[in-house]
Amino acid sequence: MTLAVWRRVLTASCAAAAAGAVLAGCTQQPAPDRPVPRLYPFDSAVYFTPQQSVLLQSAEERAVQRCMRRHGFAYTPAPPSPVQEPRNPYGLLDERTARTNGYGITAAAARGAFASPAPSPPAGRSRDSARSRRVLLGTEARQRTISLPTGEQVTVRTDACVTRAREMVYGPGWDDLFYLFQALSNEVIERVEDDPAVTGAWRRWAACMEKQGFAKPTRDDVLSSVERRVRRAAGRGESVRAAARAEIKTAVRDARCQEQAGLRRHVEAAQHAAEQRRLGSYEDELSRLRSMRDHGLAQASLPAKAPSDESAEGSSKTTAEQSAADSRH
Repeated sequence: MTLAVWRRVLTASCAAAAAGAVLAGCTQQPAPDRPVPRLYPFDSAVYFTPQQSVLLQSAEERAVQRCMRRHGFAYTPAPPSPVQEPRNPYGLLDERTARTNGYGITAAAARGAFASPAPSPPAGRSRDSARSRRVLLGTEARQRTISLPTGEQVTVRTDACVTRAREMVYGPGWDDLFYLFQALSNEVIERVEDDPAVTGAWRRWAACMEKQGFAKPTRDDVLSSVERRVRRAAGRGESVRAAARAEIKTAVRDARCQEQAGLRRHVEAAQHAAEQRRLGSYEDELSRLRSMRDHGLAQASLPAKAPSDESAEGSSKTTAEQSAADSRH
């Protein structure tokens, strides 16, 4: 029996906003001729580049396939979903990126990011298909709740192959650590946005942009005006090119005003302070998360094995899989 289930693969790459400019990485120091990397909390602990996200999606799908096979079901791995750069949390922009990519809005439109999502294929109807879905997605009887220090709660079904697949790729305990630092990262971003030095820099940016011809601008207003023009130009070659030129012109002005306002400097200082306030209680967890993240990326980079190769292995498991299995007993 073949199960075809289309699902969103959980990765640390958050859904990208259309305003994101595509960069090569998150944490490396920029050379003079390269764009300034984006700034993410905890040194990008829960953020992945598009290339990493694609690798991890594929690795998780292969792990789901192995788990389903052990339960007697065939599973066809879903192809990796199109992945963009994670959302730019603070809207920071440097002039080189602005001159090359603008905000990334026209490029996102060209990739179809603004298109309506395709309808999901119909679910299977047979009793066996329903049973295989229980194996894939788990049951309420084996559901546990992860309580986060920020007040949110996340439920995970421990008997689901999608859950066990993440354990196979990253190691046991990944979900707890990932959700923990996802929540802490969101908290850090909120603290940075409310920091007086940062809000003061944004006021100076707005005054600078107003001198450039923008009437009482906010960051959202600027991006929305660019996006509206790109949408109106869709499918009309010269209009698209004109919209792209206008986007780059606006982005360059934006980047220059950010530089004049000292925005990145104040954001970096505020983020560091917010991280330090939280890290005192979670240094060990952050170290484990980074180790598991590195393990997952290493696993994902290994060549995919053919089904015949996996069958030849019999019941042998990787260290991560064995640890995950042991932790469930």
